[in-house]
Amino acid sequence: MEGDRFNTMENSKSIVEQWQDGEMSSEVALEMLCHSLDAVQNELAPLQGLEKQTRDQLSQIVERGFEGKAQVQGFGSLKITEPVQLISYDRKELDELVIELVGQGQSELAQRIQSFRRESSRIGSLRIDRIRNNGK
Repeated sequence: MEGDRFNTMENSKSIVEQWQDGEMSSEVALEMLCHSLDAVQNELAPLQGLEKQTRDQLSQIVERGFEGKAQVQGFGSLKITEPVQLISYDRKELDELVIELVGQGQSELAQRIQSFRRESSRIGSLRIDRIRNNGK
């Protein structure tokens, strides 16, 4: 029975509903959903490996056979992108530099550096740190 291998979204909602209605403890609901997530991830792992292999093969064909750019009717376009150099700066170090500059009377330079600061936020999310079992 394929559906019994792991909880479907419908069953997951049912677990959450049971928990919300007080029919199931938080510990039991959490354990059941973690096992469900584990089963789903185990099912996805081989597909993700196959996807990576297929993408690697597509890259080879597009790069060598089509000079980096191809169009497939009914699918879309494929393009080999150029490598990019990412540059970042240590925010904490720059903040300390700004404080030092202000302390040295170089407020104008400190303000100029500070004006280039960009901040953004993102919502919090669930972080899962799995215990890796050597037997798996």
